[in-house]
Amino acid sequence: MSISTGVANPNDYNIGRGILYFASVDSSGFPKEFRDLGNATDFTLNLESENIEHQSSRQGLRVTDKEVVVSQSMGVGFTLDEINFDNLALFVSGETNTYTQAAIDFSSGGGTPGNDNVVLSGFGRWYDLYDEADLSSAGYPPQTPATIKRAYNLTDNANAVVNIAGGAALDAADYTFDFTMGRLFIRSSPTTGALTATSTLDVFFEAASTEIDEVFALTQSSVSGALKFISNNAANSSKKTEYQFHSVTLSPEGDFALIGDEFSTMQFNGSAEAREVVDPDSPTLRIRTFTQ
Repeated sequence: MSISTGVANPNDYNIGRGILYFASVDSSGFPKEFRDLGNATDFTLNLESENIEHQSSRQGLRVTDKEVVVSQSMGVGFTLDEINFDNLALFVSGETNTYTQAAIDFSSGGGTPGNDNVVLSGFGRWYDLYDEADLSSAGYPPQTPATIKRAYNLTDNANAVVNIAGGAALDAADYTFDFTMGRLFIRSSPTTGALTATSTLDVFFEAASTEIDEVFALTQSSVSGALKFISNNAANSSKKTEYQFHSVTLSPEGDFALIGDEFSTMQFNGSAEAREVVDPDSPTLRIRTFTQ
């Protein structure tokens, strides 16, 4: 039995370990499939109560003769250190998306050579590259982001070169490609004679077909769903306990360090909410275990 035996039992000691799962819910409030949130460095459960005291005035010294609990709330807090895009979407109250970048051939020998696809606004700057060979009508940067997207995962080969639009090639020392992120750097003191700080460039490059993952931030007013914690007690590895929160509204807490000397973490607080339609006997939290 998992219930107290009435005597001291070392098997009931607990050193907290376990796995957190999160699921969106359907229109009726029932959880869909659960996603492993990855390593959680901590997970806490807290309860708050609001009490009203009644005091008797029948004696010279007023004394409390009744205390009533009028409300209770349950909250959770946890920290994640696996920075995948699903977890990022939770932190920035957003959603994930994936699109496929088609293969690009804007090489000088390709079927659609690059043409007027970067306009300089100064030297010593980085310029983003796009999946459009000719930006002369859309402008640079393009004003139609719904149809023109950034180019990533460029092919590092001899076909990646830069010309002044309709003119001579730039000296190789005057520019640098970031092939992974699809960017072009123009050095602060270029040696190509005809190049000016406002020149239009023909940038020739190729890119492979690539799956692009992205997060749309602040697209949801709140993030809520079902939360499941399955404990793996380090003090009693044969005993696992499931904590099922039927509905939790999450909010990010604290800073997310994009630069630092420690592993980055994301902190969350959550308010547990009752869902009687999901579990009429225990609408907020149900805790289960069994003897293996």
